[in-house]
Amino acid sequence: MEPSLERHPELERALPDLRTRLKAAAIASDLRFLGWEPGPVAATRALDDEAHAWGALYVLEGSTLGTTTIGRLVREH
Repeated sequence: MEPSLERHPELERALPDLRTRLKAAAIASDLRFLGWEPGPVAATRALDDEAHAWGALYVLEGSTLGTTTIGRLVREH
């Protein structure tokens, strides 16, 4: 999905740190660290317009924030 996001320059104009928010490279690095070679990624629906791109980015950001919240709750309990 990230390559589809990168095809929408309006996202990066609004969020200059967009590339730091993308996760695919970090996930691949983590998998390699664990001794697994990342395999091919299944095709995703193209993000044909700006609205779809913003929606996808919203979901990705939400999952990142959710992970942070879950991690904090696990540490507290």
